[in-house]
Amino acid sequence: MGTSKDAVFKILLRSYLKNKADIITEHEISTANLRIDFVLKDLSEEIRKYAPFSHFPKNVVGEFKSPNDFFAVSDFYMLPGKLLIFISENNELDSQKTGGVFIISGRKHLPKKIKEKYKVHKLSEGIYRIDTILFKDLYLILSEKIELNEGNYYLGFFTESNFDNFIDIAISLKDTFILTLGYILFKNRIEKSEKAMATLNTEGYTIREAIEGLGIKRVVNEVGMNRVIEEIGIDRVIEEIGIGKVIEEIGIDRVIEEIGIDKVIKEIEFNEIMDKYPDLFRKQIKKLSPKHLKKLMEFISENIKNEVE
Repeated sequence: MGTSKDAVFKILLRSYLKNKADIITEHEISTANLRIDFVLKDLSEEIRKYAPFSHFPKNVVGEFKSPNDFFAVSDFYMLPGKLLIFISENNELDSQKTGGVFIISGRKHLPKKIKEKYKVHKLSEGIYRIDTILFKDLYLILSEKIELNEGNYYLGFFTESNFDNFIDIAISLKDTFILTLGYILFKNRIEKSEKAMATLNTEGYTIREAIEGLGIKRVVNEVGMNRVIEEIGIDRVIEEIGIGKVIEEIGIDRVIEEIGIDKVIKEIEFNEIMDKYPDLFRKQIKKLSPKHLKKLMEFISENIKNEVE
């Protein structure tokens, strides 16, 4: 995984399957240097009323591909191996009640090579069970094609053909969290829906609410540093992600303009500033506090002394 959309997908799983399954994301298989995108254990009867969960066994090991990710058939070939290792490492799991699932966004058709290599059972639109030598409980979900309902509509979040259906259900359920998230990621698409915008405007949701749900780092990745700073202020952004990252994104001159040279000096060591920004003190000398001016003079004197010696 690794893209921000993959990270958001995991957030959606944790949000909408909370109390409906035990959820693990990014599970490391150290013995094989592999990673599993997500694991859903003990799926509740409540969630198993809805497809695709209604087709799954009690536990599933899962992989996800967003529209940004290239899906190679070899990715699917890895799933039985990951599933086998996970079962072997977790003795409490019943192997007869554990399967694997691959959820793919951005694709409307089953890969030809999978149809040629395996026996494929179409369970419903966009939901397939794939028989392999080791497992009969392997599933491939095309979220562009599945029928969305109140129990699975968030799976339409990254789709093209199912996006309008996803919006309609989210509006009917007054799900302002996912609509706000959609507004951040797909502003132009959400703005086309008057009902969606009315729901958001009525609730008064902004980037602040998205930050509370996703965290500053996630929102910065999606909308950019400047927009987040405008909304919540640079001090909180620095507190959350560090002054170094903020300087890297918007430049030290902008940071000094926002918080002042003295605050920058408090956050960064003198020698680091001199090394990375040698002209900074010359430009900012008149803005230094007496304390930092004295410290600068001591620093310069010490360095000149070392050079002479």
